[in-house]
Amino acid sequence: MWLDYIADQTHEDPFWNRRPVGGYHRTCEGEGYDQTTGGMMSQPEPVERRVFVQADGRLAELMCEVHLLELTVGRARELRYLHREHPPDECIVHLQTAYRLLIADEA
Repeated sequence: MWLDYIADQTHEDPFWNRRPVGGYHRTCEGEGYDQTTGGMMSQPEPVERRVFVQADGRLAELMCEVHLLELTVGRARELRYLHREHPPDECIVHLQTAYRLLIADEA
C-alpha cells in the first residue's frame, strides 16, 4: 500500500522527475564513479569509533570493546583475570592489559 503512495508521489512531485544538471551522462565522469555498482558512488568506510572508560571503573570489568584510561599494573592484573576467557582478537581489554603487564615486566 505504501508503495502505491510513493509511486503516486513520484509522478506528481517535480523533484522526482528532475534530471540532474548537465544530463545523466555527466554522472559517469569525475571522482567517485564506481563501475562495479553501475555508476553509483560506493559508500565510504564506516568511521571507527573508540570508547574510552576509566580502568578502575565497573565498565572496564563488563565491556570488552573499550579502551582503558589510567591503567595501573595492579588493575591490569585484575582486568586480565576478569577477561581471561575472552578471545584476545575480540576483547580489547584483554589486549590492553596484556600489553600493560608486558611493559611493566620490561621496566
